[in-house]
Amino acid sequence: MAETERVGENQAARWNGAAGRAWVDMQVLLDRLFEPLQDFLVRQVLAASGRRVLDVGCGTGGVTLAVERASGAGGRRVGVDVSEPMIAAQAPS
Repeated sequence: MAETERVGENQAARWNGAAGRAWVDMQVLLDRLFEPLQDFLVRQVLAASGRRVLDVGCGTGGVTLAVERASGAGGRRVGVDVSEPMIAAQAPS
């Protein structure tokens, strides 16, 4: 098995296990903690048009949803993550 495959499998196992569940359990606190970074990212996306956004490693989707709220109708925003618990939890809108 190639090193990158092993690392990918380890990350998937981590984020689909205890780490993903812990993030979901602490989601409200973590969203508040990262809000300044989220606001910065939203401003950057909107300055670059924000019509098409792919958020890789989106976690619970806070940034993806914030871009959606800030940019309104039109365009397309997609968030993807390896963590099923985090995707299932989705950030509050």
